[in-house]
Amino acid sequence: MLLPDALEFLYRSLMREQCDIAVGKKITFSPDGSETAGVYPNKKEIWNGTEGLRHSLEDHLATYAAWGKLYKKEWIGETRFVQGRQMHEDSYFVFQCLLKQPKVAVFDVPVLRYRLSENSISRSPVSERVFDILYFAKQKKKEIEEKFPELTPLTYNLMVKADMALLRNLARARGNQYRKDENACIRRILQWKAYFIPATAADEKWFFILTHHLYRPYKLAYRLKRVCRG
Repeated sequence: MLLPDALEFLYRSLMREQCDIAVGKKITFSPDGSETAGVYPNKKEIWNGTEGLRHSLEDHLATYAAWGKLYKKEWIGETRFVQGRQMHEDSYFVFQCLLKQPKVAVFDVPVLRYRLSENSISRSPVSERVFDILYFAKQKKKEIEEKFPELTPLTYNLMVKADMALLRNLARARGNQYRKDENACIRRILQWKAYFIPATAADEKWFFILTHHLYRPYKLAYRLKRVCRG
């Protein structure tokens, strides 16, 4: 849900900064009633040229999703969400816009209130759609290598983050049907761990778990916790 005056704030910011995309943050409410908000810079940031693209590859919170943004029409153009994909498709949409090197203004101002649902895709039973995460990461890597080869080293951080996100989802799966995929993710993370760029404290914690052979104990603890909850 948009907060009151959110569109006015984004529009005025777009005009005042003479930018192409204006970005605000969201406030998230969990089913247990707790509230969290993405931490953006304490003051506005202006990104020009490939800066937005670089931040996207570094996993900046402001580049995660299509929400909380106001775009000038010409910077969307023919860019559309990829049909048939259900996870990280909005991140790829933002990435496609940033490939055009727009001027972006980022504000630490809430513009959206979002309530997590127990039935959301990220919280529902695991299915093959979670592999969309890797699909989009590979698409981004390919496009960077072709169009902005100087940014290629950052794509390995992107791939590490994709494997980390995939493992977050696979940890919810019952049984061992994804064991081969889990092992492949962990191997890649260990191979490219030097490229990891933490975006949040939670990132660092999860990275530590995955690079210190603690994924299996984590998954077991997660299952036991779900069983205890009923």
